[in-house]
Amino acid sequence: MSTKKSMPTGGFLEDLIVADDGIPEQPIVENLFYPGINLLFGPPKAGKSNFAFQVAGAVANGIPLFGAATGFDVVKGRILYLALEETPKLVLGRIRKMGISFPPKSLQLKTSFRTLDKGAVTKIGNAIKNDSTLRLVVIDVYQKIKGNMKGGGYASEYKNLAALKKLADDNNVAIVLLHHTTKKIPKNWQAAAYGSQGLTGAVDTTILLDRPDMSSKGRLCVTGRKCRTAEYVTEFDDTNLQWQIVGEVKDTSLTEERRDILETLKDECGGFLAPKEIGTATGLDSKSVHNILMKLEKISFVDKVKRGCYRITLLGLQALED
Repeated sequence: MSTKKSMPTGGFLEDLIVADDGIPEQPIVENLFYPGINLLFGPPKAGKSNFAFQVAGAVANGIPLFGAATGFDVVKGRILYLALEETPKLVLGRIRKMGISFPPKSLQLKTSFRTLDKGAVTKIGNAIKNDSTLRLVVIDVYQKIKGNMKGGGYASEYKNLAALKKLADDNNVAIVLLHHTTKKIPKNWQAAAYGSQGLTGAVDTTILLDRPDMSSKGRLCVTGRKCRTAEYVTEFDDTNLQWQIVGEVKDTSLTEERRDILETLKDECGGFLAPKEIGTATGLDSKSVHNILMKLEKISFVDKVKRGCYRITLLGLQALED
């Protein structure tokens, strides 16, 4: 039996996992999607399908997700995309508006498919067996392929995904399940995935894509067995339906001073205040207010508007509620 080898750190290599046989398990998309089952969930119409097609385009072309400057490296490969809530015409229109081009035969698209209780795993397995370059399977959405589970609850949900997980693990393929959230997203955001905890327990990686009240600013929260836990500030462009990473959130905790500032801005009911006005309301000195506002702006809890004034964002309001 071989022993685990140490790997150099830094950059892309930080996300390489050394398996028991000494072979590094490489993420299909750096920081996000690994071989195995990955759950991508968020509120309805938040932009999950757009994000999934953006990921598919990056993998198919072998280009960094979000662009070369700040993007995440990918492993190039072919895609099986199950767009089970759309027609081929709608999918084609979406891809064209997003400006994504797929190399010939790199994308296999299905708008109907079997459920897990009626042979879906075998059918996906055959697609993988017939194409050794297949690296990404997107199931949009999980509810459409779920089928009838016997018994219900944690055990049934977990068992329902066991064969699909084994298929992904054995063939070095990332399977991405798109799914919805409950109505309210709590501070423990993983609990927002609709259904039993058997779903989040069975998958390798859990990813929340959220943009409160359909605003352009959002967040991408990631945790899992094979990747580090992280939260990214995102921005959605309505013109090309694509997402961008604004930056990684290092600290979203609300100190007493941060909360006081956000509460003051909240009381403006959608208006905005200058740092001096915030200082007067909170009793903080102007330098402290300025420094805190800079940090809150960086994590998208406030926006800077005209005349150097600030207003609270939807993410900031959500942070106060949490």
